[in-house]
Amino acid sequence: MSQSTDQVGVEKIFFTRGVPPLEALPARLIGQCMQAALEGPDGPSILQYGHHGGYAPLRLLISEHYSVSEDQVLVGNGSLHLMDMLKATLVKPGDMVLVEQPSYNRAIKTFRCSGARVIGIPLEQAISHKIPAMMYINVSTG
Repeated sequence: MSQSTDQVGVEKIFFTRGVPPLEALPARLIGQCMQAALEGPDGPSILQYGHHGGYAPLRLLISEHYSVSEDQVLVGNGSLHLMDMLKATLVKPGDMVLVEQPSYNRAIKTFRCSGARVIGIPLEQAISHKIPAMMYINVSTG
């Protein structure tokens, strides 16, 4: 008789997009950090619309750490926000964007909304002579 994955001690891992496991979200710690940020010197302004590249003090800190220009750092609210910022900067209507196949459907929609020609390629396949405006690869280990 085969063993069921519903047995005690066997954890299921759900890879549902945008829904991290509750235990991965330290709500109390996040609340403390939010409270400290709101009570800090930037408190009155951090809830306002900020710089399009992200929170300026964090961009400066990251740029100094990696010895790059602050203009080379984007800080966003998740992968789709960052992809949208990159797409707005790099991709024009009619440009080709290569994505791994299969790929994240929301990334594909983001690129297509800008008028890009999205082409899925298996990662093992050689890339053609054409130079794409952007290539989205969902990095995973394994």
